[in-house]
Amino acid sequence: MKSLTAKILSVAAICLIVFSCKKNDNKGKLGLILKDVNSTTFKNNEVVIFNFEINHPVTETVNDSLFIRRKFITCEYSNSLTAELVPQYTSTANIAANYELQFLLGSGGYQNICTPSATNTNERTDSLYYTFWIKDKNGVLSDSVTSPKIILKK
Repeated sequence: MKSLTAKILSVAAICLIVFSCKKNDNKGKLGLILKDVNSTTFKNNEVVIFNFEINHPVTETVNDSLFIRRKFITCEYSNSLTAELVPQYTSTANIAANYELQFLLGSGGYQNICTPSATNTNERTDSLYYTFWIKDKNGVLSDSVTSPKIILKK
């Protein structure tokens, strides 16, 4: 009986240690965290603003690329992968830098409100998810982060 109690306490202690450790703190690795987006409903020609934290494991001059994949709910994909250069800065090891991505919905690589095609002759409301990840100058990739569902009004 004492042996069984000791085993149960040992397993409980191990579980407590494992589950109390903070996960996804991005210390020691390239990290990207989506902090917020200015809205979840947009019309064409409105500004979309995503706020991120970027963490680098070392102190260095940073030349990152931010990759953006768009996944539409009902419309066909158009321009589904875009890359943006993050302005160069000097990172401090394991201290997050803030980065704001702004774009005008419906311009450049961000044209996406169910554009009419041969099979779709009317613009319509759709929704999509943005997925982001960064790649540093050494080719190291961060984990990806996904936005909340974004509704695109016609």
